Formats: sequence, structure tokens, C-alpha cells
Amino acid sequence: MRRALRRWEAKPISSMQRRSAWMLWQLPRASQSHRSAVVPPTLRSTCSAGGKIGPARSSWISCTSGMNVPAGCRMNAFPPDLPRSLDSLAAIRDNDWRAFLRLTHMEDHWDRRGWLPGRHSYHWMLSFPDAENVRLLSEHCQARLPSAGFDMVPLDALHLTIGCIGFTDELPEEAALVIAEEATLPCRSLAPFSLTIGPLSGSAGALRFSVAPWSPLLKLHRRIALATNAVIGARCVMDTTRFRPHLSIAYANSSVPVPPLIPTLERLRDSPPAEVAVPTADLVELWREDRVSRFETLKKLQLGGE
Repeated sequence: MRRALRRWEAKPISSMQRRSAWMLWQLPRASQSHRSAVVPPTLRSTCSAGGKIGPARSSWISCTSGMNVPAGCRMNAFPPDLPRSLDSLAAIRDNDWRAFLRLTHMEDHWDRRGWLPGRHSYHWMLSFPDAENVRLLSEHCQARLPSAGFDMVPLDALHLTIGCIGFTDELPEEAALVIAEEATLPCRSLAPFSLTIGPLSGSAGALRFSVAPWSPLLKLHRRIALATNAVIGARCVMDTTRFRPHLSIAYANSSVPVPPLIPTLERLRDSPPAEVAVPTADLVELWREDRVSRFETLKKLQLGGE
């Protein structure tokens, strides 16, 4: 069932309510699936109204040191090393490509711990519904990629993942919406920016476009990570030091040898890149549907908004 975009007015909550909510989210993992049901109605309405829960730890960027971190939401850093420049397309492109050439095989993207059938998650991402040039570039490359061993990303599902908040059976929607409210002002202080999408490269689980520059994306990731940690503390899995921006167009669905892919990818790397504006960041609910990642927007955060 699709839901309308959430909107609410910010309302303060008391220190007692904040403490109650914080204790609730610190319950052992065995109790997490029952949290949504046991949140008091008054607190649920307060949370959905944008109240903050949990103590702020504004100095944190990496939040993965806590207990009970959902493994299926951890982000693997690929390439392992950062490019020599975070703003140079050439440096980012070369770093991505060199890392992919070092692989012998790609792995099944869908074989990830924690992702049980029917499970949903909350994610931050950038989507490009109106970027026809990104769709055309993706379609051009997908048509020339081998179909065996890969699931093509539908053009209406193209996205750039910023990070995962958690699974919906472990974290009530109210908490995700409170995180969005916490991130609103920090994101509004960032100016909208543009990205260059391309050329095509790859990772252990996907064929994907390099994206540049990285600096504005890392700033955005850091602000969202801090907002997420301010609400859910040690359960935050967003780690800016491991964030590697990219846009995937095909996911490996089995073990795929890399060397036979290289000649095709080298030809496609000559395709002109696409330029796209980034005015918002999206909080979404994401799920898997027949080896396709689908998502529904819950909240849009305006960059440099009024």
C-alpha cells in the first residue's frame, strides 16, 4: 500500500517523554519487533509531530560501534581507498575503475544477511525522477550489458543511496520521521549542488556509475548521520568514513567473473556523462520485489530551502 508524503508540525516534547523514548529504543534486540506496538499513543503522536528523542552527540560521524547493529544495513566501503581528490571527476573515475579491475568475481548482491523475504527498511537516498539524461544514459548502458548474471535496475528506481537507518520491524516509523525532522535544519544549511553521473564502473555486487564531486555528498551524509545518531544513538549504522557515492544500474544475482566484462565496460565508459541537480534528500521506505529494490518517499528534505 502506497502512502502519501508525511507532513507534520514540530512540537516540543518533555524531558520525561524523551527519556522514555530513549529507554524504549535501548531495549534488547529481542524486544525490538514489539516497539511500535508498545510506544504510548501520546508519545507516538509526539514523535510523528517532529519531537526529538535521545541525547544529541553532534561530534559523532561513525556510529557503528554500538551493540545490536543490523548487519543488513552496514555499508561496505568500495573502493576501499578514497580517491586522491574528492572533487575531481578524473580522480574519482580512475579510483573506482582501478578497484573494480582488481576483482576476479562479482558477488550476489541479493545475498545479504538480515534481508529476509518481505522485510522493509528506512533509507536516505537521492532519486532522479525528472532527470531524463540520467535515464537515457542508464538505458543506453543497460541495453549493452550482458543479461546473464545481472538484474537491471528499472529506470524509475534509479537512486543514489546515502545510508540506511534500520529495518522497519526494528524501528518504528515515528523514529524515522523524527530523524528527518532532526536533519531538516542541518540539510537546509547546505546549498543545492550538481553531480556528474558516469562513467560506468563496478563493485563487488553491482555495475554502477561513478559520481562526482564527492565533497557535497560527504557533507550531506555527515549531517544526516549526526541527525540519525542524535535520535537512535549507538544503533545508528551510518558511517561517513565508509561512504562511497555511486549510482547502480545492474545488480549481480550470482557469482560473475569480472575479466569477460571489461571489454564491454571499457566501450561504455566512453559514453558522455550526465549532469544532474540535487535539490533534496529523501527519506524512503525500501523493500525488495522480485530482485528489484523499490522505495516509497516518506519525507523530502530541501537543501538550501526557505
